[in-house]
Amino acid sequence: MKSKSGRRSGLRPMISPYIQAQSEETARQGIAPYQQIQDAARDLLPEGGVDWFKFDYDGAQPGLVHFELNLLERDNIPVDVSIFTIVGNEVRPYERGADPVTPPHEVQALPGNKFTTRILTKGTYFVRVDANHVFYQLKTSLYDLPPYNEPRKAVRAGMDYIVSAGDSWHANIPRHGGLVTRVSSNHHETMLCIACHATHFTTRAELTAARNGYQVNKRASLDFLVERLSNNPLPSVRP
Repeated sequence: MKSKSGRRSGLRPMISPYIQAQSEETARQGIAPYQQIQDAARDLLPEGGVDWFKFDYDGAQPGLVHFELNLLERDNIPVDVSIFTIVGNEVRPYERGADPVTPPHEVQALPGNKFTTRILTKGTYFVRVDANHVFYQLKTSLYDLPPYNEPRKAVRAGMDYIVSAGDSWHANIPRHGGLVTRVSSNHHETMLCIACHATHFTTRAELTAARNGYQVNKRASLDFLVERLSNNPLPSVRP
């Protein structure tokens, strides 16, 4: 996969962040607007909204690709990563190889997935990221297309998938477990539920593979699930 270009979309903030003046000359004028120093850093102020990225897949064979968002802060505001392509001069969702649990279900706060899968063939694709956060990482992983003749390839694709899928479930918890705004509170029932199928089973699968010599590639997802198990208000009754 080659990253060709990326562009941001969304509304530019109307008011820049403000900082206290650092010199006597500017102090007489009061608080001064923040100005990005290009020589000191290449980072720009976040514009907000949705980010779009474009890439070409030029593999000789179709490939299974994982698209995943890593967040600096997990606050139950749903995120989403989606894949699109151009058909007849129109941008359309590309769903081949999508995880069957991708569609919204069970009263989620917002539609979206922190992690999703696709089967790609040669062509140009577009990734839409609606992170609802000021910082995120978009990570991709490429695998041979299943089914596999080599058991190790099956284990690798399976363990990477299941731990990311479990982590993604917690980023948009059904049954009112997610939030629409940061001034809302979590639903009491979902705070107490340890979510065995999304948390316990996925963590055990990942750790079982690791115990048998497989490297943990999705470290951020595993760390979140382990912390979720450790910090659950009610103890797990499972070993």
